[in-house]
Amino acid sequence: MADARDESGGHSGGGHPGEHPAPHHAVFHRSYEGDAAAPWDIGKPQPVMEDAVDRGWIHGRVLDVGCGTGENALYFAARGMSVLGVDVVPAAIDKARAKAEERGVAVVFFVGDLTASGPVALSEEKFDTVTDVGFFHSLSDEHRAVWVRRLTGLLPPGGSYVMLCFSDRVPGAFGPRRISKAELREAFKPETGFSELTVDSARLESNAGPGWVDAWLVRAVRELTG
Repeated sequence: MADARDESGGHSGGGHPGEHPAPHHAVFHRSYEGDAAAPWDIGKPQPVMEDAVDRGWIHGRVLDVGCGTGENALYFAARGMSVLGVDVVPAAIDKARAKAEERGVAVVFFVGDLTASGPVALSEEKFDTVTDVGFFHSLSDEHRAVWVRRLTGLLPPGGSYVMLCFSDRVPGAFGPRRISKAELREAFKPETGFSELTVDSARLESNAGPGWVDAWLVRAVRELTG
């Protein structure tokens, strides 16, 4: 589940970079209806996430959040990792499971909302890496804070959160919320339990428009004393 688009072809989940939308689950549900692929569902892993694997950023036991139809999670598993994929949309998870069976790749896919208040699945589990393509930029300020707190429980000391999100270099005001470097530094400041933050310029590929948008590839590392 990356960013979502409304019927007019633009991205929803925040019409203006300065607004702070809540996640619009209904939009994601509509995006997986029928045979047409969602704009972020490019039928292969995001190349920048493949590069992140080669850099050693993604390894071990992996949780792929907002996994959609599973391309990134399936790639990680094919590279030898133990992978769980979660998304709020049952139709997306059904497609991901079908792909896993067809390709003979072992990934556990399940439906869940990790920004929900109260107890959630996986609350007692740990992952070496949590990955995310387009999930972070769909969150409101409130849900972003909830998610960062939840991450500190999912990651052991030294574990990494590796994510790809829309950058504030994307022109115009229509579409999902743009994320600035300053926001990323604030979200993952040492007081939140993260000791290292890397933010690289990247491209998030899409099957709509020019085929990509400016993005940030982010790696936030849990403090070793956490």
